Amino acid sequence: MFTQRVLSIVVSLTFLLLSGCKIETPPLTITVSGNTGNTASTSSQLSCAVQVQDSYIIAGETVPILLQVTGGTAPYTFSGLLNSFNSQVTVSDIFANNGTTSSQVTRTYSISDNSGNSASCQLSVTVYPIPPVSNLACAFSVDDSTPSMGELVNFTVTVSGGTAPYNSSQYTPGTNTNFSSALTSSSSTTFSSSANYSVAGLKTASVIISDSAGAQTTCSQVLNVISAPSVTVTASPSASVPAGTSITLSATTANFGISPEITFSTTSGGVTFSAVGSSIVVSTVDTFSRTVVVDVMASTATQQATTSITLNFTSSQTLNCSLTHASGYYRAGESVRFSVSATTGEVLSLTSLSAQDGTIIDSLGGSSARIRFSSSGYKNVSATARALYSDGTFRNCNGGATLTNSIYIYSAPVNLSCTAITSPNYSYPGNLFLVKAQVPSGSGVGTVSLTQIQTSWDAITSYSYHNDATSSYMAIYNTGIFPIVLTVRDAAGNTATCSTFHTVY
Repeated sequence: MFTQRVLSIVVSLTFLLLSGCKIETPPLTITVSGNTGNTASTSSQLSCAVQVQDSYIIAGETVPILLQVTGGTAPYTFSGLLNSFNSQVTVSDIFANNGTTSSQVTRTYSISDNSGNSASCQLSVTVYPIPPVSNLACAFSVDDSTPSMGELVNFTVTVSGGTAPYNSSQYTPGTNTNFSSALTSSSSTTFSSSANYSVAGLKTASVIISDSAGAQTTCSQVLNVISAPSVTVTASPSASVPAGTSITLSATTANFGISPEITFSTTSGGVTFSAVGSSIVVSTVDTFSRTVVVDVMASTATQQATTSITLNFTSSQTLNCSLTHASGYYRAGESVRFSVSATTGEVLSLTSLSAQDGTIIDSLGGSSARIRFSSSGYKNVSATARALYSDGTFRNCNGGATLTNSIYIYSAPVNLSCTAITSPNYSYPGNLFLVKAQVPSGSGVGTVSLTQIQTSWDAITSYSYHNDATSSYMAIYNTGIFPIVLTVRDAAGNTATCSTFHTVY
């Protein structure tokens, strides 16, 4: 019996010494001591493993340690732990590092099983020194804390303290914004944004800043948005005066940060500007009536406002004009030229022209234009015109009143006839000859035109060009006597045909 017990103990010790402790998690080193009991053990080798889940360990922090045991006889005990456990247990440990850089720390953890066997495990970790205390803070800055409505404002948020990197959340530029960009990181410690506002008053921009350690802080910026800058202008004695009278313009500004520069300008002609203090005097260069638009601008380096005023200079002098037409006997379908003229000889231009049952043939801008009437009877014609001067100014005829004229249009003849001739007749193959439709005077309505030339099928022909409205050149390439049939058409749509024969040798 004694021999058997001794042999069993020897075998167990040998197995235990050869096996050692299992290494579960690098870089852990685990060492297990041999069996210290006086009796034989029939259980498997006792071993343990230890690991830590937090890879970033700061000195002085309580760190959870997971201890796992295999083999031996459960339950197990751990030094410093009051209660036993069956397979694993989490214990707390604290690591020290009094330096200024990270350091490697190794700890040994010992366990015992229910049979009195013991084992130990080692854990090596990197411990970082306690970081210096730095309170997280942020501060707003703005390029203009009293912007005008519609003026773009640029925000900057600067972060200090805490643990980088930083994040922003719940950013708002304040109420009544026309435009607002997102608050974005412009550097490792700054964020930026921009906005403008549609309503005047106090606005508060705010943001929450958080760091990588979970700390948060809030900062804000108050702006006083003022009404948009403006400029108004008054005219004295009035904005409408007789030509030759001066008008004094005075500008008044509001809501500018600094006193703005005032600029008066116009694209209208026939006036002069002269400065009188902060105002200007507008005068005409003659006594003609004219309308003048003056633009007014108030501006600084960052603010601007504009307005305009219309000035009317009236004249007691009237440009007397008349509308006439060329004398003659006119039928329906014929064109009549109408002209405007001034008693004082100014060069005039038509600005409008209209006629009863008439079509305007020419473009306006000159002193005359033609009208074609489509029916007979008395016709009323109306027009407006003006005189242009070398300085770019103008005066309306009769103070802008409509000029009128009337004309009687006779009925157009209903008959349309023609006589066909060719010249020379005879001709030679391929030689051009003139084909003409002769229309008697008074025949047809308005302009009569040659619309078609026909000949027999065996005449091989070519056409060169129209000589005028009722004639054209052509050539026949075969010999013989060929019929030539012409068709003409007048402005009223009436048609007529005429024919002849042409000889080709």
